[in-house]
Amino acid sequence: MNSPYTHHDKYRSEYSMDVVIACDVTASCVRIVFYDIALSRRIARSAAVFADINAENAATELAKHIFVAMREYGIPASAITKIGCCAPIDIAMAIEDELSPTDMFLRPDAEISVLPFVSAYAGGRFAAMLATVPPKEGTFVADFGSALNLAYFTEGRFEIVTVQLSGAFDGTALSEGIAYEFGAIDEVYRDESGIVCYCVYGDEDSCGVSASAALDGICLMLEKDIIDEDGIMTDRDQFYIGEDHCLLQRDVRAVQTDKAKASAAIQCFLKRYPTPSEVYLTGDVTACKGVERLVQLGILPKELAENAHFSPVSAEQGIIDCLSDEAKLSALDKLISSAADVSNDILDDFDDLYITNLSF
Repeated sequence: MNSPYTHHDKYRSEYSMDVVIACDVTASCVRIVFYDIALSRRIARSAAVFADINAENAATELAKHIFVAMREYGIPASAITKIGCCAPIDIAMAIEDELSPTDMFLRPDAEISVLPFVSAYAGGRFAAMLATVPPKEGTFVADFGSALNLAYFTEGRFEIVTVQLSGAFDGTALSEGIAYEFGAIDEVYRDESGIVCYCVYGDEDSCGVSASAALDGICLMLEKDIIDEDGIMTDRDQFYIGEDHCLLQRDVRAVQTDKAKASAAIQCFLKRYPTPSEVYLTGDVTACKGVERLVQLGILPKELAENAHFSPVSAEQGIIDCLSDEAKLSALDKLISSAADVSNDILDDFDDLYITNLSF
């Protein structure tokens, strides 16, 4: 297992005494944003990758990361008024039950809230993403992560589908996978001489391969017939990215499986509705050329991607919006309570499309 790695970014030195903390937590990454309500701007951001977060340690680990970040930025406990969190359901429930302001030496009246779950399978991270989306007729949303969450706004509510994935789109299933943060290889390409080159987010030393870079690598291998249409490496066991990183056969399989599931789910889901008027995409895999690669691999229809709004970390902004404006949190609660899970309605065609989409 890789050692935990934390990067701190400080944007402002001045702040008011009304600062909120937005926390986006997954099993392998903790993202923390300090936002000044009075000044309407971000103060600082921290991201810890290769974290090991679960229901048993979630409250303790999050408290530790928040406390370390506050000390790093010199933000006093008296300035923190609210903390908002989004996380997978088991982790979110642990945070809600166990995290206390005193764990971080905050004032006792500091509020801690956890964003609501969209469904039994779609946690608060998807809710945070939906908080950033204007609910208009014909709006389509796709969130790529450990699961694929889809939503379409029609007749005053979101209809949603969740399909569990193996982890190719958030990096957790990749042999050298890492969240899209500082130190992640975020782009892989061939130069004019044909040499495989890569870029690292933040120009730091490379720590691992992000989901979007893995899709780059898959597309490069397909172009050079290094993998065949069945996803089999034809003449080697590894595809090297520089001297220190590589994609393995099992990484190809993870991408192949999630590609087939995502393609099938999106095709089945969109059969139900008119052509979307607005498209919003989120997840680590949408970084850099990720959206282009989703189209190239047949996961996302080209016409949807052409005018899509996308961000790999939109959940952060959703939490900030809810912490900044109670009306937005109330509106999100109503939006989620009215949502309908239509996952069972797409099952009839899913298996056949999944098999069809397994080939590259």
